[in-house]
Formats: sequence, C-alpha cells, structure tokens
Amino acid sequence: MELIDIDKIDPSPFQHRRHMNTDKLRELAVSITRDGLIEPVVLRRCNRRFQLICGERRLRAVKEYTDNSAILSRVIKANDLEARRMCAAENLQRENLSVIETIETIVDLVDSELCGDEVYDSMGESAMHRLKNLLSKLDSIRRSKERGSSISGDSNDLSHKFMGQVENIFKNLPKSLKWRSFYENDLQILLDTSDEVLTAAIDHNLNRSQVKALEGLKRTSHDEFKRITGTGPGKSGAEISGLSANEIKEITEKAVRKMQLEQPEITGPRNGVGPS
Repeated sequence: MELIDIDKIDPSPFQHRRHMNTDKLRELAVSITRDGLIEPVVLRRCNRRFQLICGERRLRAVKEYTDNSAILSRVIKANDLEARRMCAAENLQRENLSVIETIETIVDLVDSELCGDEVYDSMGESAMHRLKNLLSKLDSIRRSKERGSSISGDSNDLSHKFMGQVENIFKNLPKSLKWRSFYENDLQILLDTSDEVLTAAIDHNLNRSQVKALEGLKRTSHDEFKRITGTGPGKSGAEISGLSANEIKEITEKAVRKMQLEQPEITGPRNGVGPS
C-alpha cells in the first residue's frame, strides 16, 4: 500500500453509481480524518496516472471534504475486464445503491463474466442488449422444455453452453439472485424506462413500483412529470421523493381527466344527414 496524490487519480469508466448522499460523504470524511482510512482504495496504473477501480465514496470524501492531498491506495495490475468486474462487485456489496444502479451493476457484472465468448458477443452491441437477448433465448428454451415441445439443435446447444453458467453467475453474485426473476422483473425496468425517468429514479432513490408509475406519468403528461420531479423551468425542489407509487398513479389519472376535459367536443352530422 502507498499514498497516492489524489490529483493523479482518474475516475473509473465502469462506475454505475451516479448519486451519492453529500451528508454521508461528509460523515465519511470526518471518520477518515479522525481514524484514518481503514480500507484503501484500489487503483491501477494508466500511463503516468492512476485509474480508480474500487473506492469511489472514499476518494470523493477525501477529495471534496478533507484537506488531504493523498489517499492510501493499493495499486494492482488489472485489465479492463478485471477492473470492470471488480468495480461492479464492490458496488453490489454496498447497501446504499439505488434500485436502478443495482440493476445496471448486475447487468455489467454478468456481462463481464460472459463477454469474450463469440456467441455471446454477437448477441448485441451493449451489455444490456446482449444479456437481454441471451436470457430471452434461455427463457424461451426453458418454457418449451416445460411444455414438452421439441427444440432445435441450435437451441439445445445454446442451453447446454450457457444455462449452467448463467445460473452459477447469478447464484454467486454478492446477493444471490435467480436469473429468471432478474430477467422478468428487473431487466425489463431498464428496457421499458426512459432516460429521464431513470435519472429521476437514481436521484431520488425510487423503488421499482415508483419507477413504473413515474414512467406512466411521463408518457401521459410531461408537464406533470417535470413538476413533481423538479425538472421544469424555475423548479428547485421535487415532490417525487415523498410520493408513493399509488399517489403517482393518482396524479396520472388526474392528468388524463384534465386532458379529456380540455379536448374540444367533436361535432358532426346527426343521423347521417349533413348540413344543407
């Protein structure tokens, strides 16, 4: 371990954590100032500088809320795939990740375990779409087998190649998870949710039900969405943090009723007879 100048450390390009509580960072900085850094950050050399692998909160706390110019570090050798995997694994062990950040991190971790295989790599250009396509195929094969339907040789080969591997990866996550549950309940949230809603969900640490309800509101009334998330012109606060999923749905229903009332009444010929 060694002390590294914090100005020589670049952030991890694999970091999914986008929102950090400033009060918690200040508390961590006070603890570090008082007791020292118990667990060093993990870095790798990148040309003449260093790149962070693990320890985003610790580095931010020291850099933003202490007078320290250096931080205790462990410098290791790691390629992009190894650094990506370590960053994702550390994030999943933390308890303060938002639902969306957790899902994104699981996608990244599972993808990093599978990528490099020619068949898997051909399934999409992004981690999310590669994993979605693989799990979709595996789920379809599973359903066919349960129905007693015959499957093609290619499908059987795909199942034989990936089913056990995928089950083991999800089983050995920092928090064990069934891949079918992740595919049906979690991955769909990323696929079905707009970037604006994902950002709001992370900023306000919304749960799954709130995210789905908020996406429904945005699709119904963008103005109401901006109002309760505090993203409209002149908005400094946000109501969304204190609203349940049901309350967001009620706002959506009111927006629908309002739009229906504001629509001009459609008039036309009666009894098939037009104006003379």
